[in-house]
Amino acid sequence: MEQRLIDAVCKTHNLACGIFGNISDDLGALNIPELSPLVRMAYAYARRFAAAGLYVQGVFSHEQYMYICTVFFSYQVTTAKDACLRPGEDVPFQEEALKQAAELLITYDHRFNISFIKFFGTALYNQGTSFPVLPNGSSYEMAVNVIERQIAAYVNSPLSNNLQVAVTPPPHVTRNSSSGFYAGNTVRVDKIGYLVMAFFVGSFGVHKFYAGQVGYGIIYLLMCLTSFLVIPVLILMVCVWWEIIEALLAKTDEKGRITLKAGFINTRA
Repeated sequence: MEQRLIDAVCKTHNLACGIFGNISDDLGALNIPELSPLVRMAYAYARRFAAAGLYVQGVFSHEQYMYICTVFFSYQVTTAKDACLRPGEDVPFQEEALKQAAELLITYDHRFNISFIKFFGTALYNQGTSFPVLPNGSSYEMAVNVIERQIAAYVNSPLSNNLQVAVTPPPHVTRNSSSGFYAGNTVRVDKIGYLVMAFFVGSFGVHKFYAGQVGYGIIYLLMCLTSFLVIPVLILMVCVWWEIIEALLAKTDEKGRITLKAGFINTRA
């Protein structure tokens, strides 16, 4: 019989802060190593959803929510590896994990269907720290009302066309207001800062480190250190100028940021 998240969770907690806290604590009681890769990924989706709700409710700090998001990213990597996914199987794997998470969450509150989870994650991701957060001690219902209003506003905005990011989510993991964030397969950085670094110190890979693309930054630095060789220098110059042109042509969001591919070794502050 296929293992599912809903069968592994025992709903035993009844915290004063409400359902988001109950979900978090019920999930925290699981013996994670005993779960299959798919159920572990479903657990990560449900845990991140609960953390997002607790953040809006004012129970979790922004740092606590960011920590849960970081754990979520690690689960995306480790569960895909443990499941031995082949090319093209990662998206169906993530979708099934999200479906299992929704299957559990809707037993806590009938409003927590898969659309609610997707739109909440996407709205919170796009709005970041501007998403309304209640004072600590606010009720669970107040938090859900805030979330529902933000979802309604998001659905009626042009951003709703980008719902796919919630299926294989890049949750909002902020480095700081002026740099970037690690978001699964992408990073978002300040356009002007990135261009300045690429133009003046791009040959040292500084702009790559700034974007959290550590792997590429190390390669650029090594190529710079071998500047006595003609071919690496030419390749480096072409790469840097190509990135400058790409960044110049890239569209910015409302905060002046552009989106880049994350690379193969990434960091966040």
